[in-house]
Amino acid sequence: MNKSTRLAFLAVLPCAVAMGDEPNLEELQRRLDAAKRQQQQQQQQQKPRVPSVPKAAPPRQSTLVVRSDSACRLSIDGNAVAEMEAGVVRTLTTAVGEALVECQSTAENDARYSLAYKFEADTKVVIQIELRDKILSARRQREAAVAQARQGAASQAPPARRAASQASQASQPTSAPTSVTAASAARTPGSAPVARRADGGASTAQAASAQEWSRALEQLRRDGNQTSLARGLSTVLSPVGAEDSAHLEQFEALMKRLIWHAALAMGERSGYISYGWSYRHPRASVAQEAALAVCNSRSRQPCVVVMTDGKMDHAALVDVAARLGAQPQPIVLRNFMGAVRATLKNAP
Repeated sequence: MNKSTRLAFLAVLPCAVAMGDEPNLEELQRRLDAAKRQQQQQQQQQKPRVPSVPKAAPPRQSTLVVRSDSACRLSIDGNAVAEMEAGVVRTLTTAVGEALVECQSTAENDARYSLAYKFEADTKVVIQIELRDKILSARRQREAAVAQARQGAASQAPPARRAASQASQASQPTSAPTSVTAASAARTPGSAPVARRADGGASTAQAASAQEWSRALEQLRRDGNQTSLARGLSTVLSPVGAEDSAHLEQFEALMKRLIWHAALAMGERSGYISYGWSYRHPRASVAQEAALAVCNSRSRQPCVVVMTDGKMDHAALVDVAARLGAQPQPIVLRNFMGAVRATLKNAP
């Protein structure tokens, strides 16, 4: 190799070495990715950190299974929870801790179930509400109070004045009931009793009328739950003729065939029987409230429910019968039967 050739080779060799030292494309991409990651890290470090909020734990609850032998309004710590129907089981949830469970009867304001319970988490509490005996007791107390008040008023009023008062009340005309889809009330004209000539005759007639009411009431009590609404009313308003008996049977049949949930309430006003009925309700308790509202608008004392969904409450009918006595039975019978005939005429 001559001198000129060696110089040319040496000049090319550094160029080749310099080109071999340059980074390839893969190395450049790795460097770019590393730079991006470093930039992202720096940006994240510069952002303010938001403290994480812990999730609230779900409220602890207990399961309540309750059934009542009578219709009532269920409340816990004074807060309304459910409308209870007789014999219907309800499953509810309630907060953990001690609470006062109450159930107010819809048929008798003085009958109430009340007891404190301790509810624990993830547990079941079963409550059987018994109101029937309390309802009967409240009715007996009111019946005794009414009888005592009548005895006191009868002992204080002179015989002649009592006879005149009875004749005046019996001769006052009253309006016939207006039948609507929800209710009807018993108010029809009555005839005046036979005039009495002497105080002694008036006192004797009043005593006889009181005995008739007393015998009818005792017979109704002896009949017990075996009697029907028509037979019970016949006992209270005896003697009842064949035509009136047929109308009472038709009246009972009407109350039994009312669709959906229905109720019949009865009361007393000025010695006469008043009543209100209601149907087409989603629950029996609602039907009872509607019937009581209509009846109470025409009664001086709180009415009671004597029939719900075709089932008669014998104790309630006895309660109504115990309030009667201010008017003779024949007059009350004519008054009541007039209202019954009007109800049957406009029956749904």
